[in-house]
Amino acid sequence: MQSSKDRGIIITNLQNQKEQLSKQLQEQIELNKETDKKR
Repeated sequence: MQSSKDRGIIITNLQNQKEQLSKQLQEQIELNKETDKKR
């Protein structure tokens, strides 16, 4: 069994990863918009 402390750390890690992925997605979308304008 995991202790609740471990579970808290895992959840925090997942949330951080989610935020990073969201940022990367946003950046990618912005880049794509810029590229589309140039075409």
